[in-house]
Amino acid sequence: MLNVLFVVDESHRFKEIEESLLSNFHVDYVNELKSNISEMSKLEFSYDIFFLFKEPSHNEIPTVNRLMKSKVLIYQTANLNSWITSNHDKIPVYDNESSVDEGIVLNSSNMVGKRRYYKNVEKIVAIKPFHVNLGWEVVLNGNKTTKAMIGDLAIRSGKDVILGQRNDNFVFFSCDVFSDDAVRLSNKHNIRFLFNLLDDLLSGVEIVE
Repeated sequence: MLNVLFVVDESHRFKEIEESLLSNFHVDYVNELKSNISEMSKLEFSYDIFFLFKEPSHNEIPTVNRLMKSKVLIYQTANLNSWITSNHDKIPVYDNESSVDEGIVLNSSNMVGKRRYYKNVEKIVAIKPFHVNLGWEVVLNGNKTTKAMIGDLAIRSGKDVILGQRNDNFVFFSCDVFSDDAVRLSNKHNIRFLFNLLDDLLSGVEIVE
């Protein structure tokens, strides 16, 4: 059984994802990543997959940088001022025809990524989304009616709106897709999307939803 670590301040917001993973993974929680060498090594030895569900502190960033090079790391944030996007343009995203609460409903048929990511997935709900282009493989993008807006001006639209990107074993979402709110609004299709993504990230290690 593979080991998963959730790095999160509010663990109660991610129970749906935790429960879905428990049949295949052992799941632990921490609210802080240690930055000394021995603790970094312990993390690498103890866990196979990391979910970064909080904004890392300045002291945690070296650990995150190390983990994203050696382990599967999935990081989501709705913070436009995230450390990873600091040198890039960030643009709030809207979709008046597919909106839900504070998010948007994305149709999997509009996705430009590998089709295996969206197997048996009808929709993906993204809460508080923003567009940023890191130049990586796109795993989540907008609908035909999705727009990245500055005021009344649409800077990006449709499939050119980027909300999820992958660089080798590191995946970054500029929105919330894995909180309980997002999972429930998607009728758990967000979980199917996650399992498809993990299956590809883990290079064929068999996991069952």
